Amino acid sequence: GVTVGPSPTPGLEGIRGLIAADNLDINTRFAAIPMTLTVGFQNVAMDPENGGVWTSIAGIPIPGVGRPPRAYVIAYWLANERRKGASSTISAYIQTLPESFEELPTWWSEEELAELKGSHLPGMVQELEKRIKEFHMIATDALEHFERPDLVVPFEDFKWAVAAFGTRNYSFQVKNSMGKLVKGSGMMPVADMLNTVQNNFNAECQTSKTQINIFECKTTKSVAKGQELLAPYGSYRLGNEALFIDYGVVFLNNPNDNLVVRVPEIPDNMERKDKRQALEEVGISASLEFSMEANELWPLATGKDKKRRFLAFRLDCWAT
Repeated sequence: GVTVGPSPTPGLEGIRGLIAADNLDINTRFAAIPMTLTVGFQNVAMDPENGGVWTSIAGIPIPGVGRPPRAYVIAYWLANERRKGASSTISAYIQTLPESFEELPTWWSEEELAELKGSHLPGMVQELEKRIKEFHMIATDALEHFERPDLVVPFEDFKWAVAAFGTRNYSFQVKNSMGKLVKGSGMMPVADMLNTVQNNFNAECQTSKTQINIFECKTTKSVAKGQELLAPYGSYRLGNEALFIDYGVVFLNNPNDNLVVRVPEIPDNMERKDKRQALEEVGISASLEFSMEANELWPLATGKDKKRRFLAFRLDCWAT
C-alpha cells in the first residue's frame, strides 16, 4: 500500500506526497478512485442544489471565444464549495488543497513579472489573467441575472479555484447520459497527492480499462518501500514554457523544451500567405522550433525560487 508523508525526493524534500508503505511490483494498482468523487463538470452539473445554474453558465456564449471553458465553470463551483466550509460535501478534500499558489505566474506581482521583461512571457501571463477576470465578470453577472447573488464569489476566491483545478486535473473517460464514453477532466482525490516530475516518474493514473467507473493509479516500475511515488506532468512531453505558465516550474535539461521563434519585423496586417512567403524568403519556416540545451546553472526552479527561473528565461530570450 501507500501512505501520505513528507517527500524524500531531492528537490521536493518536505512537500507532502505519497510514499510506498511496502515494496511495490511494476503495474501494481495503489489507488482506485470512484468517478463519483471526481471534481469535474459532469458531477458539477448533477449538483442537487445548483446543477442547473452551473449548466446554464456553461452555455453562455463569450464574444470571440464561444462557450466558456468548463474548467472555469468547475472553478466557480469549487470556490462556492470552499466557502461553505465544513458543510460542503467535499470539505475533507478541499482541506487537502494548498491555501495559495504563489509559484504560478498569475499570482506574481507586477514587479516580479517585470523581471521577465524582454521575453513574451509577461504578455502570456497578462492575457491569461485577463481571460480569468473576464469569465469571473460574466459568471457574476449571470448569477445576478438568475437572482442567485448568494453564489457570487470574490475574484480572488475564483482565481484560487482556477489555480487549484488547473494544477490538479486529470483527463479521463466517463459515460454520459446516453451511456456513451466521452472524454472529460477533473480533480481526483488521492491521485492529486502525487508529486509530479518531468522524467524518471514511477507511477501513472488513468481510467481503468476493466472498470470504467474507476480512475486508477499504477506503478510503471518497481518501487521500494519508503520510496516516493511520482507521476509525470500532463502528457510528460511539456516544454518549459508550458510548464511555467501552467504549473510555475521549469526543469533542468528538459528534453521536450522548445522555443517558438517570432519575427516582429513582419507587419501584423499582412495576409497569412504573405507572412509565410516573407519568412520563407529569409530561410525560416512559418513555425520554427528548436531545442534548447541547458547547463548545470539551470536547476529545477519551483516555489519562491524565482531568481533562477528568471535567469533561465532571460537566457532563452538572448539565445533567440
